[in-house]
Amino acid sequence: MKTAPKIGSTVKTTPAGPSLNSSPRADMVFTLTVAVILCAALIQTFTWPSEAAVFPRVVIVSGLAFSIGLAAIISWKQLRRRNRGELPAEASGDRPHQNQDDDAESDEAEYVFATAGTRAWVTVLLWLAAFLILTGLLGIFVSSGIFALFYLRWGAHKSWKFSGIYAVVLTLCLLTMFRWLLYIPTPVGILTGL
Repeated sequence: MKTAPKIGSTVKTTPAGPSLNSSPRADMVFTLTVAVILCAALIQTFTWPSEAAVFPRVVIVSGLAFSIGLAAIISWKQLRRRNRGELPAEASGDRPHQNQDDDAESDEAEYVFATAGTRAWVTVLLWLAAFLILTGLLGIFVSSGIFALFYLRWGAHKSWKFSGIYAVVLTLCLLTMFRWLLYIPTPVGILTGL
């Protein structure tokens, strides 16, 4: 017969299931594959005219830096887990409370994707469809500002002030980058021609 724990005693709990972050090898393979593809894309840009290659190179080099950084983080976490596994308390399954909190935080994004319900996915897809329709009708600059305003206000529940300032800054950054600095053609809206 089970007895209730005494008042003031501590009860050890273990996670209900395996960590969602349980496949670092797959994460590493994916990250390195993306890095190889980005390297191939960077090499390809050297056959383009220099003016046309500036923006793609900036994006590719940023992606490469991110991929290499992510691979380093995955390796570091694996090394840390191995080192923790060598400790006797770790081998017996007893883990300090602080490490459980660290693992819970690192799994948060994966947990959201793994447990999001149908309603959450439909909502995200509707926001995405709205952005694509707006882009087709109004062009990338106008649609980005409008989408940022309404998504931040109703999707992310931010204030009107924050949403408005963010939308204006985003639109100005896009105009500056694509129209005034790099002269890169962008999707033109059916209604606005922008």
